[in-house]
Amino acid sequence: MKRGLILLVIFLLTITSVSALELTYTIDQGEALPGGPVGYTLHLNNNEASTLHLKLKAIDLNWLLDQEDTEFDLGPGQQKDYAITFKPLSPSTIAPGNYGINLVVQTATTRLEKVL
Repeated sequence: MKRGLILLVIFLLTITSVSALELTYTIDQGEALPGGPVGYTLHLNNNEASTLHLKLKAIDLNWLLDQEDTEFDLGPGQQKDYAITFKPLSPSTIAPGNYGINLVVQTATTRLEKVL
């Protein structure tokens, strides 16, 4: 009985963790001079049977997304590549180094966060 209950819980957790939106990315320009932009291409895939309305937001305190609050629709089964760029908020305060930039892609029901 316990084994069946454990399997049921694992199954239910697996179902709830499946996202209708699949998000991957490639780095277009990962290195920048001080004050310069960095660029990525988002690869979006709608695994849902209905259209998803997407909104892009940056939640990073040091980098500004040029396409902030961009909204678009992604049809059922549709894939889309979308180029984005980030500029430093204050070029003089960001020291040379490696940074992770936080991006949120939001739908009506889910919120995907990625560290680029």
